[in-house]
Amino acid sequence: MKTLVVYYSYTGNTRKLAAEIAERENADLYEVKDIVPLSTAKAFAVGAPRSARGKAMDIEPIAADFSAYEKVIVMGPIWAGKPAPQIMAALDMLEPGQSVEAIMLSKSGKSNGRESVLTKTGAMGCKLLDYQDVKS
Repeated sequence: MKTLVVYYSYTGNTRKLAAEIAERENADLYEVKDIVPLSTAKAFAVGAPRSARGKAMDIEPIAADFSAYEKVIVMGPIWAGKPAPQIMAALDMLEPGQSVEAIMLSKSGKSNGRESVLTKTGAMGCKLLDYQDVKS
């Protein structure tokens, strides 16, 4: 099964774990990037409210061909209790029928993100295999 790990990392915590998982899964690795890098003030003034509402944020085009993968592992931080808006944007790239695993990192290791990811993957015609909240 060909696997892609797609991650967004604001502080670097997710980047490290994503690389470890990609190596363990023998998966391709792709970093989601903001079109305009966020300052700390903008990340929390703009990103956190968007996250709380389950909204996406503009990201650089993803060059990975999602249709070439059977499984996609999405990874990113939790902001305001839900996945960062960059992750919601990455989920918009999924292909119908793909299997998805989500790994979200936060200081507490707990979030309300599962429902957001489950709703989005379902709307994309995908199957959420697993959702994990990880303490960073």
